[in-house]
Amino acid sequence: MLAHGPDWPAIERELANVGPDLLLVGEPYNDDGTPGRLGPAATRFAAELAARFGLEVVRMDERYSSTEAQGLLKAGRASGERRRPLQRGDIDSAAAAVVLTSWLQNQP
Repeated sequence: MLAHGPDWPAIERELANVGPDLLLVGEPYNDDGTPGRLGPAATRFAAELAARFGLEVVRMDERYSSTEAQGLLKAGRASGERRRPLQRGDIDSAAAAVVLTSWLQNQP
């Protein structure tokens, strides 16, 4: 989410293009398992997604996802697979992929 809030029109367009059955929202926790400072914002975002789009919203612990994503991206850069320097948006996108992959791997 951006400081000024979610881009609801862009989210709506993406959902129309993808047609998901449910939405996955990261649940930010601190290393010790206590709720992270962005927890209340993530909760509001998840509730607003459900209200606006009528889809089930699943929450997933996103602890360490940024660390794992950064490691994957750095490994890609070290191997030559990735040439440009890492930017914060790259890490956020890769962390979202880490959370999604973890959630999918835990589905029956």
